[in-house]
Amino acid sequence: MDFNADDDAFYAMLYREDALGVVIKGAIFVENQLIRFIEENVVDAKYADSAARSFQGRSDLAVALGLAQRFRAPLKVLGEIRNGFAHKLDASIEAEPVNRFLNSFTPEDRERFLGSYRNTMNRQAWEGVLTFAQSEPIQQFRVLVIALRAALIIARKQSAIQRGDLSPDDAAPR
Repeated sequence: MDFNADDDAFYAMLYREDALGVVIKGAIFVENQLIRFIEENVVDAKYADSAARSFQGRSDLAVALGLAQRFRAPLKVLGEIRNGFAHKLDASIEAEPVNRFLNSFTPEDRERFLGSYRNTMNRQAWEGVLTFAQSEPIQQFRVLVIALRAALIIARKQSAIQRGDLSPDDAAPR
């Protein structure tokens, strides 16, 4: 199992695309992790596919199969943001939906990835780097999509360990 097979494409997309592309394709990359979680945890994938045809349906099925319920709200908000962009050619990422996305994470998860963001920015010592709150909404959205996708990859690894398909040593970041 290569949990990070699409990392290069994912990160390149985040900084190559305009707002429409970042939202739509970012949601697709997250949804791909949901689909993989479902396929890896369901007994017969052909029935899961017909049961979960929508993004929200896939999110609900993943939770039913063991994905932590704390991810349901961020997945729901991401789906809503994506749906809002799906029919607009001139879409832009505004602060309000990004704030809803941020606030849909548990306080513990928010602190975890905002702390990681702060630590990364401090270690890089980049001149003029803004805090998360000072960043443009599109940059905040990128960080939140990265955090949600990473959480789903970790959930897939944890699930693989529980099933006996992966050793804890092999799951460690490289």
